[in-house]
Amino acid sequence: PEIKNPFFNAYQTTASTLTLVWNSLLDEQVEATMYDMNGKIVLSQTLNGNESQQTFDVPGFAKGVYVIKLKGKNTNLSKKVYLS
Repeated sequence: PEIKNPFFNAYQTTASTLTLVWNSLLDEQVEATMYDMNGKIVLSQTLNGNESQQTFDVPGFAKGVYVIKLKGKNTNLSKKVYLS
């Protein structure tokens, strides 16, 4: 059987957009949740794990570090991203 090594990356593409790129997610549907450093949810959206990227609008988000979590039945990944 194929061994999947799931991963994702997040980066700011413009002043008001953020792009997530992923590969080999273990679930077809994954919930992407973005938290500020106080633990407040600032963005939440369901992703199709069979695709490979999604762009989010983040207009007016304060500069700083955020945590993005991808969670599904068999997926649990997180990453920090800096918005400038």
